[in-house]
Amino acid sequence: MLYLGLDGLVKISEGLEEELVTAVNAILAGGIWAPRRVLAEYVRQTDWLRSDQLLSRFSLTARESQVLQLALRHLSNKEIAGILGISERTVKFHVSNIFGKLQVDDRQSLPAAIGVTLGEPPSRNPVLVPLTHAIG
Repeated sequence: MLYLGLDGLVKISEGLEEELVTAVNAILAGGIWAPRRVLAEYVRQTDWLRSDQLLSRFSLTARESQVLQLALRHLSNKEIAGILGISERTVKFHVSNIFGKLQVDDRQSLPAAIGVTLGEPPSRNPVLVPLTHAIG
């Protein structure tokens, strides 16, 4: 959700109007809003990406794991370089190593290679509607 640039999601249900008001207020106060199960899945995936199990399973270095986490959030090499304080060339080197270790040819193949289901964007999910669509 966060890497898609969304601040909130609401579930279409009987209490939509009440939940929408609560969600908008939370977002206006600087927070995020999502159904509990969405946040729980986000935490599960983030924990997996930061786990020693991921590092050892694919023989990733700590830096490669950091680059992988950011690449999975659809950040460009330039953005990753800025966040990590390294050169874009170094990011490309790490991305190349990650592709080799995970046996993939592109970034779109990364989630499947590590066994993380990032799911489709909420706007295509019939159960969840992006808050921007609900109030826009």
